[in-house]
Amino acid sequence: MVDSAAQLFPSESYLCARVNPEGTKNWNTSVEATQLAIENGVTVLAYPSFYGMDLMCDIHYLQKNKSGSWKAFIVKSSTKISDNSKENATFQLHTLREAGLKISHFYVLTINTKYNRSEKIDYHQLFKKTDVLPTLNKLENELKSTLKELRKTLKLETSPDLPIGEYCLSPYSCEFKSKCWKHVPENSVFNLRRVSRETKFKWWNSGVKTIDELKHSKFEAGSLLSETQAEEYVDHESLTEFMSHIQFPILFLDFEGYLPALPPFPGVKPFQIIPFLFAAYKCESIDGSLTFHSYIGTPKQDPRRQFADALIEICAASETILVYDPMTEKQVIRGLIREYPELANDLDSILNKIIDLAKPIANKHFYLPAMKGLSSMKHVLPAVDPTNSYKSLSVQSGRAASQLYQILCDDQHDKNEKLELDNLVEYCKMDVYGLVQVYNAFLKALDRPVISTN
Repeated sequence: MVDSAAQLFPSESYLCARVNPEGTKNWNTSVEATQLAIENGVTVLAYPSFYGMDLMCDIHYLQKNKSGSWKAFIVKSSTKISDNSKENATFQLHTLREAGLKISHFYVLTINTKYNRSEKIDYHQLFKKTDVLPTLNKLENELKSTLKELRKTLKLETSPDLPIGEYCLSPYSCEFKSKCWKHVPENSVFNLRRVSRETKFKWWNSGVKTIDELKHSKFEAGSLLSETQAEEYVDHESLTEFMSHIQFPILFLDFEGYLPALPPFPGVKPFQIIPFLFAAYKCESIDGSLTFHSYIGTPKQDPRRQFADALIEICAASETILVYDPMTEKQVIRGLIREYPELANDLDSILNKIIDLAKPIANKHFYLPAMKGLSSMKHVLPAVDPTNSYKSLSVQSGRAASQLYQILCDDQHDKNEKLELDNLVEYCKMDVYGLVQVYNAFLKALDRPVISTN
């Protein structure tokens, strides 16, 4: 996105960043290149770097005004300006001023999600430009006070003796956490899920360090929570009612998609989900065999129509489509209906067949201690089937799958495309295998026959 923002300027930008042979940034040569460019009258600087007293910063773009002052630009692959972004921008502004620059405007470029791409991208419509300089001016005084305290700390002979706290984790995890948290036991209260950080530190600071201590503490809600996460539980009546809605033939289905900030095809908006892969296991009856099916799009080509056609074909003969937390799947199908209204009847039929296999787990009608209070497939699959996990796979999460496919869509990638596409299919295959195993776990809990996975 940063490189795309260069299209907003009337003249070509000059790249100031310099890198070492190993690929890391060389700050000294980058600062020197920046200063030389300014001296030579360059008016648009890309990735300029500066030293200001004992501070250093770089910024995405600087554009020189006729008066000699500068407009600063930072590019965000997001739709809003977060408080953290404002804090970072305040540091950049202060350092630029310490380096001797006069800043007339400080723009944050965010993504306009209402923009719908035509044949070519209109970058002036794609980006929203917000001048945050008035806000940063107000924040700068607070930053100066913080810098003063930081400089005092740096002069100390020993590190500050501070207890662990929320500041260890937010807004970023501290690099010294492994040192300062050595005394935190493995079964600490911090391992509990569905509990706010503030509450965990309240327990910790009151002397309740472990989950076992919490069970016998005065904190009733925490005691109940720790007990429920340590015991197996099955609500047979609710689970039986849920299973009564599932009819054979069953299709176990999972999608993968990516949400590019830069719309890759005409008619696509920023961050619109583009489905590129599905995997499915089909089973005709409880004593029938599983058959595997998949579709993966060709990188750099719009996969949506072929995805829709392949999906309709594989779903046609199924009575029930089991999906785990189908928010993505439903969003994708509704998007395909909008894009291809001629397929609406077939796609609507798929929506009507979908049942969320995560519901009994999310509703606490089925729980295993190995889930550790979590309900994502990454934690549920190893709990119901300890012999299988994602650790052996090249791709281990939906986010990694999305990022990998986007890399394959880049003309400059150096990946083995066929190998990586196979890796993506294997990851999605593990997701649908997990669906089968979760369904089998429900059947076992009700003392019913299971589907063979051999």
